[in-house]
Amino acid sequence: MSAVHQFGKYEFITLLSVGGMAEVHLACINGPGGFRKFVVVKRILPDLQDDPHFAAMFATEAHVTASLSHSNIAQVYEFGSIDEQLFLSMEFIHGIDLVKAMKRCQKEGRKVPRGLALRVIRDVSRALHYAHTFVDPSGTPRPVIHRDVTPRNIMLSHSGTVKIIDFGIAKVAGSGEQTSVGSVKGSAGYMAPEQVLGEPLDARCDVFSVGIILHELLTGQRLFAASEPKGAMRRVVLETPPTPISLVPELPPALSALTMKALERKREDRFATARDLAAAIEAAAGAELFDEYAIGAWVCEQFPEQLARTRNLLESLDRREDSAVRAIAGSIANDVDPQTGRSQSAPASSVDATIAFDASRGATVLVVDDSSLGQKLVSHRLEAEGFRVVVCSSAEEALATLAEMKPDLIVSDVRMGGLDGFELCARVRQQPELHNLPFIFLSASCLPEERVQGMAVGGDDFIRKPFEPADLLARVRAHLHRVAVLRRSAP
Repeated sequence: MSAVHQFGKYEFITLLSVGGMAEVHLACINGPGGFRKFVVVKRILPDLQDDPHFAAMFATEAHVTASLSHSNIAQVYEFGSIDEQLFLSMEFIHGIDLVKAMKRCQKEGRKVPRGLALRVIRDVSRALHYAHTFVDPSGTPRPVIHRDVTPRNIMLSHSGTVKIIDFGIAKVAGSGEQTSVGSVKGSAGYMAPEQVLGEPLDARCDVFSVGIILHELLTGQRLFAASEPKGAMRRVVLETPPTPISLVPELPPALSALTMKALERKREDRFATARDLAAAIEAAAGAELFDEYAIGAWVCEQFPEQLARTRNLLESLDRREDSAVRAIAGSIANDVDPQTGRSQSAPASSVDATIAFDASRGATVLVVDDSSLGQKLVSHRLEAEGFRVVVCSSAEEALATLAEMKPDLIVSDVRMGGLDGFELCARVRQQPELHNLPFIFLSASCLPEERVQGMAVGGDDFIRKPFEPADLLARVRAHLHRVAVLRRSAP
């Protein structure tokens, strides 16, 4: 891909967007055995990175946010400086942002399905609580407040995963509008009153932002719309939002009430934590709450054109068809058909919306760990959920096993005697037939340095130990579904 701009180890394929803080590129990196991986690189704009105060804040915050490990938070792989340009590299999510979902439904005169909306807000709230209460590997509390929770920063993948992006970036440099360091930061219309007023912030400002999005999803209307940012911020501070049930009479009262509690002007009157908001949604939604299968099926049905382009992009990259890669990547950036150059706003019918999302049923997971306790913790949880588990006590044993059988996914500890998890992943990626095999690392630290090393050898995910069983299951299922959806969407 000689025509593609090189930025350190990253090959920039296309410019996705330019905002007030950074330019965002779709890029790829080369790994072992011809393996290539898509990532998103956010390169900080020069007027910000030349400010020494900002550069110091960026380094501090990026180090913390790169350590976050949660199934509903987009991974940060690497941060630093290349050619004196500050950057972050993050996972490329196969899917669409919540803005696209809301706009498509609005265009067709309907609202986002309520079960989907509630599941999105529940998952985002869980992710926020994890960040708000984050403790680093040394045991030091490192709470992270997002400060820019907006529909554009919430992703829905074709495999049914909800992910919040730009964790910590908003805290460092704001978003949306061009602002100077130290000024009010956030997206107009999605900030809490105390954020607009420039007061000290805590986790409850994110709860307010989530409340705004929930209100908009339930009603299908913008809550604090205005012709210019200052007008939106004025409305946030001065106006009491209408109750959702006053706009949608058929809405269950409990959902309307919890939405208004999240939107209380005084922070002490809101939910004390994002976890409390998530629990309230679960209690009010009951069986109406979408699961990951339903989310994935809805996204595939509504946005089959994006799914087809993502699959074609990955296939072109594997075949090293550089011109095709650039054409398809450009179409993703501009939301146009690479063949006709016209907008693709209408759903296509070529992708089967009934894709079998239950890819985890009967799937075989290879667990690699030289600790018997580690083996048991992972295998017991997976077997309890119906997975077939094959356990190996070393990377060498795993390679021998792979010569005899191909699992559906690998979970490997990073630190082991003999070959470590990184070397095992590199050996796996050297085999072309295993390029698409999901590979998840387990690490007691999940340090940014480990993430960089894991990305370089073709790893897909990092789970920090000790892990939450639900988080392990969510990661495993998400990666199995991702591979299944891309494979089964082929014409």
